[in-house]
Amino acid sequence: MTDFEESYSAFVLDLKSNKDFKNLLFATKASNYAEGVASFSLNRNETLGKACEALSIWPHAAIKDSIKNLYKFCSDYPSLRHSGNPSSKIRDLESKDTMLVSLLLISFSGYLNTQVVFE
Repeated sequence: MTDFEESYSAFVLDLKSNKDFKNLLFATKASNYAEGVASFSLNRNETLGKACEALSIWPHAAIKDSIKNLYKFCSDYPSLRHSGNPSSKIRDLESKDTMLVSLLLISFSGYLNTQVVFE
């Protein structure tokens, strides 16, 4: 979580300084965080996509597919998590993209953490 908090601070500083947003670390750390939560729930290291398949916590397949597609975006978009696939890029990321993708990943972590009980 510390890595995510540090990258969020850098993201906010970039926004406040009115720089062109280049810090993709925020979304990368959010993706790593979600993957780590899922791996913790499974007691083994897995990619987020494989972890989603292994977990049996989904109320509907569409929710599972949503997070898997979000993970696919993070893995496929150039320089976000991996080298990515340059031909898949439709446009450059904007700060709103980075913020929304990160928030979605953190929000989905509520499903990925089987230790948390919402009552």
